[in-house]
Amino acid sequence: MRAKTINEVQEFERGQDPRSTMEIGGVLLNKVRIDLKKQADKKWSDYLDSLLGKTISGVMNKSMMVKGDGIVPGPGWGKYTIVVQRIMDKPDIDVAGDIQGFVVEYDKAAYIISLGEKIYIK
Repeated sequence: MRAKTINEVQEFERGQDPRSTMEIGGVLLNKVRIDLKKQADKKWSDYLDSLLGKTISGVMNKSMMVKGDGIVPGPGWGKYTIVVQRIMDKPDIDVAGDIQGFVVEYDKAAYIISLGEKIYIK
């Protein structure tokens, strides 16, 4: 049995795309989605890294503080101005919607910065 050549009739129908009929080319949408998500995750991570060392202000949750040898609960939500010393938790860009924030460290305390609140970067 031999393969058909391009000059032979391939049973094309009027109105049908010849490339899809012969299964040439095409786009695997899941691969495109995964590639775009990787690019978006990298940009999101780079953006969060750009906050290191910067002074930010806004409504945050001072969730815990180190005092002596132990960790004590913080005062909670309020307006704070901090210098971001370390980002303790970096969620993926699509997981970030579920987590609703990320955690940074300043002066031996952990602050949760909500994704729904504005922050002001100095």
